[in-house]
Amino acid sequence: MAKKDRFYAVARGKTPGVYTTWKAAERQVKGFSDASYEKFNSFAEATNFMQ
Repeated sequence: MAKKDRFYAVARGKTPGVYTTWKAAERQVKGFSDASYEKFNSFAEATNFMQ
């Protein structure tokens, strides 16, 4: 079974952006009060969430 692409959008965190691994995204939100983040199946959806 092929691995699906995942994109993690961090709208509010230490360094907002779109990350391709949860490990990278988690570093931006862990310990950050009122963090806003979500997982998406496409880069376009993730960037749309950021706006």
